[in-house]
Amino acid sequence: MSGSSFRAGAGRVTITPPLTVPHAGWGAQTHVFADGIETDLWATVLVLDDGRETAALVDLDLVIVTHAEAEAIRAAVARILEIEPRAVRVSLTHNHAGPAPSDWDWAGNGRAAHKAYYGLLPDMVAGAARIARANLRPARVGVGTGESRVAVNRREIAPDGRPATGVNPNGLIDPQVLVVRIDGGDGSALGAIVGYTMHPTTLGPTNRLMSADWPGHLKRTVEAMTGATCFFAQGSMCSTVRKSVPTGRCGPCCSVAPTGKSTSVWGASARASSRVSSCSNSRDGIVRFLLVRRQASSTPPGVSPSEADQDS
Repeated sequence: MSGSSFRAGAGRVTITPPLTVPHAGWGAQTHVFADGIETDLWATVLVLDDGRETAALVDLDLVIVTHAEAEAIRAAVARILEIEPRAVRVSLTHNHAGPAPSDWDWAGNGRAAHKAYYGLLPDMVAGAARIARANLRPARVGVGTGESRVAVNRREIAPDGRPATGVNPNGLIDPQVLVVRIDGGDGSALGAIVGYTMHPTTLGPTNRLMSADWPGHLKRTVEAMTGATCFFAQGSMCSTVRKSVPTGRCGPCCSVAPTGKSTSVWGASARASSRVSSCSNSRDGIVRFLLVRRQASSTPPGVSPSEADQDS
């Protein structure tokens, strides 16, 4: 493939719901509505075109969408880009500090706003796709990896042998930070896809603020450090949470690694991005990345990686 045949473009819109929409996705919470906004929620779209085929990756700062909602988003983006819905992937950060999932109808108040928000979501995401299409330009792709030990397995084993939600320092985690770096043909930063496996639950059930949680702060930090629009790709994190922070605080996503050095997801992602020695003109790296992340999920394409994991 020639250097000029591969193009990429990024687009983003804010999808923070009104505060009349029921908040969060915690079984232990006692409130219904958020009292304010800590960070805005985003819908970010990356459009890729190799001269033969166009595809789109959608990144949403939400906890869960239903299969029908994912299909509606894919269809809306596909119409804008004039492609088939099968060429659109919908990915969620699994953020627990945003609006409650649409099928959680336990709230007596706010149902109309809740329904209206999810009804409008496909059109909001399609707007980001329009921006991404307008931003298409020649690009190159590279892949790098780093490591962060901030995550901890949450399947604690009780004295009687039963598993419970807690902290299991000996449990399995996936420490890899995977970075796909996309540069413009002129070498300028265009986009970065960062993948890590950990629940976005740093704020906890007492939090009363809309927030993008740690993936939102990761994206903001990577963008400030690199100038590239950052997309997040959640791994298969059903049993993986962040090591504890004080209740109600959203501290930096870092902890002391076994080596005694501080490690963070966004620090590892920035270092991995800087270590990509060259960006190839082939899209093989990004295709492989998307396939690996899709295989890590047992849910159908276009559905949240953790649709079945709604506890916390």
